Amino acid sequence: MKRLLIIILFLSSATYSQNVSPQFSELKGMEDQSGNTHLFYRIYSLTKDNNENLWIRNDIYSYDLSSGIDTLFLNDYVNSSPGSTFFLRVGDYDYWNKNVSWFIYCGWGGDFHPIPYIRRFDNDRDSYLAHNGSVNNIDISKQNDSLVFAGGWASNFGSEYERTFKSADGGFNWQLISDSLEFLSLNPFYDNIHFANFEYEFSDLDDELYITTDGGNNYSLVDTSKRQFQTSFDEFLYDVDRLHIYRVYESKYGNYLLKVSSNKGNPFTWTEKYSSTKKLFVSLDDSVSGSIYLGSGKHIYHSSDYGNNFTLYKSVDKNIVGIYKKPSNGVGSNKLYAATKYRIYEITPDTTKIIKQLPAIDDLKWYPLSIGN
Repeated sequence: MKRLLIIILFLSSATYSQNVSPQFSELKGMEDQSGNTHLFYRIYSLTKDNNENLWIRNDIYSYDLSSGIDTLFLNDYVNSSPGSTFFLRVGDYDYWNKNVSWFIYCGWGGDFHPIPYIRRFDNDRDSYLAHNGSVNNIDISKQNDSLVFAGGWASNFGSEYERTFKSADGGFNWQLISDSLEFLSLNPFYDNIHFANFEYEFSDLDDELYITTDGGNNYSLVDTSKRQFQTSFDEFLYDVDRLHIYRVYESKYGNYLLKVSSNKGNPFTWTEKYSSTKKLFVSLDDSVSGSIYLGSGKHIYHSSDYGNNFTLYKSVDKNIVGIYKKPSNGVGSNKLYAATKYRIYEITPDTTKIIKQLPAIDDLKWYPLSIGN
């Protein structure tokens, strides 16, 4: 199984790599029912002791900016020792009614055989969807809070399948609605519309983008450009005008693209707006149509015309790993948050302030050989 092989190779290479000091690896955000900002960030680290025990952590933390409370939200780790391996990975998460305490999340866990799971905040029972595989994406309908979609891949008896699942009872029970397309994103304005991709390593159709407008009964091809095989980097954002859709992903050729659809993601409406060899991070101002912020390298750019033109907004100390723009219709609405390797910034048009920081440890000091050897 090709994906199982990737996991084994990843652990093998990590075993012989140097230690990595704790650093921010992701930043997302949301506004709760009261308009308070919550940031969700990951901290990545890698350590190995003299007994060849390896720990890789990429845990998710929740930071309530109104109260200042900062807590561990979800565990994400790989633990490998001679003769054994265990991991618990988080692929995606979503919330009901803008309440950070009511959430659902998905991923994969186990030993060398990844088992896909979906878990709710209030239920200890996992929803296991296949013997081997992962669940990478999950979205709750904004029109019907009992309707949830999830997507990933499964491997049974040596064959691999992309999967789309639907739950009509809030994530307790799941129905397979496609065994050839992987769910990517649900339109927050129309829950009969979602996007999926077809992925097969030896097919010319690998990783092309599909849309359904009837809840998954039928799918249509909307974009023939190729996504990087087996990538987990594929994000969709939806403009408040309910027409424009932004997609950020890694292409088959290794560059990162921003594509924009001007009409709900339908065929022949996707146009490339930005390309970079560095990873792209995008956040919308959910109260202003056409306002989009894009992070690439050490720079943050802004567009007020749906990504047709960008101007430099701010620059920071190191490469960006995530951004979040607070909507402009609330208190403190001119704020944007950005994370780099060791810092999280609060940015306004006039100020750049560090609100969280990790020790900036020289990575060479973690290497098992002395500096200069």
